[in-house]
Amino acid sequence: MEMFSCLSSDTLRLLASELRSGRLVPPYRALALQRWLDVAPSERAAGGLSDLHTQAFVPAQLAVLLEALAVERDQADFNVERCVQMVATGPEDPAGERRDTSAVVQSMFAGATESVYIAGFAIYQGREVFQVLADRMEQLPNLTVRMFVNIGRTQNDTSRESEIVQRFRQRFQTREWPPGRRLPQLFYDNRALTTDAPKRSSFHAKAVVVDHKQLFVTSANFTEAAQERNIEIGVCLHSSPLAQKLEAFLDGLVASQKLTPLTLPPR
Repeated sequence: MEMFSCLSSDTLRLLASELRSGRLVPPYRALALQRWLDVAPSERAAGGLSDLHTQAFVPAQLAVLLEALAVERDQADFNVERCVQMVATGPEDPAGERRDTSAVVQSMFAGATESVYIAGFAIYQGREVFQVLADRMEQLPNLTVRMFVNIGRTQNDTSRESEIVQRFRQRFQTREWPPGRRLPQLFYDNRALTTDAPKRSSFHAKAVVVDHKQLFVTSANFTEAAQERNIEIGVCLHSSPLAQKLEAFLDGLVASQKLTPLTLPPR
């Protein structure tokens, strides 16, 4: 019923009530519907009611139809709310309509059983952020963790690429990953290291995928400030097709050698 797709479930129920009461009767005119609707939706709804009226739908039947559409709309909205959640860090939300960034990330790490993909632009104070994940990797030896990181050349840094990579490797192992824990697989885009500034790029993606079905896309870096204090916004989705598409995209970058593996000495 495309002609009613612009109407909320509450509006559908209101129109059904008006049809049952006899206050809304044929011929169905947009002007009459403008008591409840704006001009554009009133014209579409009037056209839909008129079309059904020509097919011998009486007001009581139209009321039943609109009520059924309202139930279907509620169910669709419920499913969306279950599958898509707003995630934010920042000042308290009085409406309570969000989940905290850190809480979402940690719960995803804690519940992982098969695989975790992490794409993050900046990593600082990573030991706190990744402690739960590192513990989970110890509990589940077959848990695969792939991290896609940005190893960039800062302004005026004339060091060789190998030196910049080695500094990142040293910092990650000694400061960013919990000590004594199995290490993840790391990959980076070496275009971020070129000395030719106009050609330089960043691995700026910020996302987490867990077990091929849960996907979190966020503005938040993997830092304590971003996870706990900054104003950050993201969306958490329970969608196997989308999660697997993102995994395939990242795996494809590795397979095509667009990303470079960063070898870490075993602990």
